[in-house]
Amino acid sequence: MQTINHFFNLHTGSQEWVSRVIKSEEFNQIKKKLVQEIEGFQVPPAFYELLIREVTQALDIEMSDLLVRAWRTRREIVQYRDKGKYPPGESHVVPLLEHTLVSKHSPTIQPVVNNVPLQKIKFDVILKLKMKGAMLKIRDAKIMEILVGSCSGSGAIEYAGLAILEKKTAPYEFPGTISLGEGVSI
Repeated sequence: MQTINHFFNLHTGSQEWVSRVIKSEEFNQIKKKLVQEIEGFQVPPAFYELLIREVTQALDIEMSDLLVRAWRTRREIVQYRDKGKYPPGESHVVPLLEHTLVSKHSPTIQPVVNNVPLQKIKFDVILKLKMKGAMLKIRDAKIMEILVGSCSGSGAIEYAGLAILEKKTAPYEFPGTISLGEGVSI
C-alpha cells in the first residue's frame, strides 16, 4: 500500500527534492526561524538535509492506516459496534460514496549535538483526501477489508506555519481490495 511519502513523492531513492526544498525561498524563511529557536548552535549545512530526511522517515505511514482511523469514527460505521443488531459472523459491505477525509500529523524531531539535546522541532503534515467509491467490509465490529475506488487530494508539510512542501494529486485509482488481516476494531 502507499505511504504518505508516496503521496508526496518523497521516495528514498530520489533525494533531488531535498536539495530543491533546502534551496527554496520558503525554506530560507524556515532556516531563519530554526536558527532563532536553536540559539547558540552553529548550524552546519548538512543539518538541514538531515532534518528533512528525518521528517521523511516520520512520514512513512501507510495511507490505509490513515483511512481506517478516520472511517472508524464515522456515524455510518460506528453503528456496526452494536453486536445485538449485527450478530457475530455476519459480514456487511458499507458504501461510503464520495467524501473528504482530513488528516493532520505533527512529527517532532529533537536534534542532539555532542550529547546535548536541542529544542524540539515540530512539523505539521496536513492531508485532505477526496474519496470516491469506497466500501468497507465489516464483520464482528471490525473493518476487515477496504474496497477503494479513487482518491484525489492535497497535502502540505509545514513548519511554524510556513509550507516546506505542498502537493495536489490527480485522481488515483487504488488497487482493488485491501485486506486488514484480523481486522481493525471500530
